[in-house]
Amino acid sequence: MQPVSPPRRAPSALDCLIGTQLRKARELRRLPLAELATAIGVSLQQLQKYETGENRITAARLHAIAIAVGVPVSFFFSTAPDDGASAFDSSTVVLENLTPTKARFIRALMRIEDRALEHLQMVVYQVAQAGTVASDPPALGSENSIRRRVKRQST
Repeated sequence: MQPVSPPRRAPSALDCLIGTQLRKARELRRLPLAELATAIGVSLQQLQKYETGENRITAARLHAIAIAVGVPVSFFFSTAPDDGASAFDSSTVVLENLTPTKARFIRALMRIEDRALEHLQMVVYQVAQAGTVASDPPALGSENSIRRRVKRQST
């Protein structure tokens, strides 16, 4: 007589939400499945099951994933309704923990086309690797004045 395995449970709505948010965060960082799986110590297949909600993610694993993709753990629950409250944009959760200057910078980056971002990306990486800057950068002015300056330079 063969042992009878228990029936498979259907993924809950919360498991699916967390999986969807995991996929969003991974794709936002442009991390391949295999790279993230290695970073958090699971197989590629296990990570795929996490993303579909087929397998539940433990709290410790969710914390490790949040660190690997650079988002707060709350990001994974950001669209879950709370006592009938309306859902909000998940990007707000990521930006709310930043200084106002960094949040404006990230919002501006989100409006730039990918081709232009590749050039900017190299500059940002070089500045980040250099560490702290010896002196403060010169004041650039308001966002509108920067736009006018860029527009004049491009014509």
